[in-house]
Amino acid sequence: LFPEVILIQVHKNYGVPGGRNIGAANAKGEVLVFIDNDASLHHLALEEAVAVFQSDEKIAIAGFKILNAFTKKLDMSSWTYQKSRINDYEVRFDTYTFCGCAHAVLKNVFEEVGRYWDDFFWGSEEAELSLKVLRAGYRIIYEPKLIAYHRISEERRTANAKGYFYGFRNKLWFTWRYYPFWSALKATFVKIGAYLIKGVQKRCLMAILMSIVAACSKFYLLFQFRDRLDKRAWMNYKRLSYKGPAWQVFRGLFHKS
Repeated sequence: LFPEVILIQVHKNYGVPGGRNIGAANAKGEVLVFIDNDASLHHLALEEAVAVFQSDEKIAIAGFKILNAFTKKLDMSSWTYQKSRINDYEVRFDTYTFCGCAHAVLKNVFEEVGRYWDDFFWGSEEAELSLKVLRAGYRIIYEPKLIAYHRISEERRTANAKGYFYGFRNKLWFTWRYYPFWSALKATFVKIGAYLIKGVQKRCLMAILMSIVAACSKFYLLFQFRDRLDKRAWMNYKRLSYKGPAWQVFRGLFHKS
C-alpha cells in the first residue's frame, strides 16, 4: 500500500535510543522526524519542519507542540520545559531540551554529535542528545507550528518501577559524564534525596535503590570516558535549563511522576 515506506525488522528490543538510532541510520533525508507509537502528526508538520530548519542553519533540533489527541488541548505530560514557560506554548523559544514524543533533528548534526546514547535504553536520552547539540554550537527550539497529537489515556499515566529504575539510573549517568565535578556532586545529592522520597511515596523504593547500584556499577567507565563540558558550554546549558534554586528543583523532582 505504501511502497515509499521502509519497515525495518529487528530481532530484539534495543530500547528507545537504540531504535531511533537504527531508524536514523536507514533514513535517506536531511531531516529526521521521530514520534512515539501513540502519537501522530498534523498533516502539515513535515512541511513546516523543513521550513523551520531552512529559516536558520544553526537550528538543529525542533520540539513539537504536543496536543492531547482527545481534547486537542496542550498535553501537560509532554511539557518538558520549565513550568515558567507554559504560557509561551504558542511562541517559538530557544531551549535546552525537547520532548521525545515528537521532534525533528537535522541528520548531519545528529551524526556529528554522536547520535543517541544506546546504553540508556529508556529515559534521559533527549537530555543527553540536547547537551551534545548545544555544546557543538547549535540551537534547540520549541516550535508551536509543529503539531503532534498524543493519544494518552484519559487517566493520567504514571511511571512503573522499571521506569523509575531506568529514569534515575540514566540521570546519574548523564550527570557524571557531562557535569563539572562539583556541580555533579550537588545535583546527585539533590536527585538522590528527591528520588528516595519519591520511591517511598510511589512504593518503588527497591527500584530506586537498584538504580543507584546499577549507576555506580558503571561509574568507572563514566570516569574513564568522562566528557565534561567546558566553561562556556556549561554556562550556556545552565542559563537555558535554569529552573530556580536547589530547593525548588528538589520540590519539582519530588512532585513529578
